[in-house]
Amino acid sequence: MIFVAPFDDISNVAVKLPLTLDLSTGHDPDVLLSPGRAHRRALPGRFLEFGSLFEAGFRYSWMTVGNLKLRHSRVRARLGFSRLGKPAADQPWLGIMLRGQSFWANHGHLMNLRADGSIWVTLERDTGHDNEQIGKVDGFNPATDDLDFDITMDAKAWRIQVGAVTWARSISDLPHVFWDGKIIIQTYCAWLALKSLTVEEIQWMA
Repeated sequence: MIFVAPFDDISNVAVKLPLTLDLSTGHDPDVLLSPGRAHRRALPGRFLEFGSLFEAGFRYSWMTVGNLKLRHSRVRARLGFSRLGKPAADQPWLGIMLRGQSFWANHGHLMNLRADGSIWVTLERDTGHDNEQIGKVDGFNPATDDLDFDITMDAKAWRIQVGAVTWARSISDLPHVFWDGKIIIQTYCAWLALKSLTVEEIQWMA
């Protein structure tokens, strides 16, 4: 679908929650919006493939869930890499942003998995932003492995679980917190393999 920015609204794309999508069947749902210039294809019996292999394509390497703009949400997905590009710096990554304001990594609360299995969060600050490593998936092979992601942000904390790695930080301890925003699935110099996606609006978690 042709779509300009993750913060624009399209009147005919309503999302009923909770939303559960099985992308392993070759289904490519209209409710997942992405830029018209993005690589995107449904592979029957496998997954929905999406992203860009080039650094210049980062602005097109995102996908958002309809017109949803949520404050308290839980996103679960099964994700992996389908193909890696060759960035000049850092590593290819895939991630999920909550309360997203745009595709830029610091314009929301982004967590990402890098090709070496390390897991990072981006923390917005008054003077810029920091990337903080929160764990690593031991033995991760980007050519063959996919992982279960469980990402939550409520009134109490931002919580992340990827495989066996868990992390949480109190909302009061985050340097900056966006009030609400889009759910954005992103990649950097990679095509991701999206096998399933569940989105819920929540009040809080114990």
